[in-house]
Amino acid sequence: MKYRSIAAPLLLPLITFGIYALVCSVKTKNEMNKSGTAIPTAWLLIIPIANIIWLWKYSVGVPGGESDATQPSG
Repeated sequence: MKYRSIAAPLLLPLITFGIYALVCSVKTKNEMNKSGTAIPTAWLLIIPIANIIWLWKYSVGVPGGESDATQPSG
């Protein structure tokens, strides 16, 4: 996965009224899907009950979406 700055996810959602949080979620979803996870389409984020299911699939896919390069050595 791509390394991102710490300040961007903390400050930009406040400035962009939450739009950056959605964009960041979609970008990381696409990166994780390229690694072999099965996270559904991001359109589910804007549907009230479906967004809970999407977040569950996203959180389950995080350990599988990390490549060996991001794992700590040791």
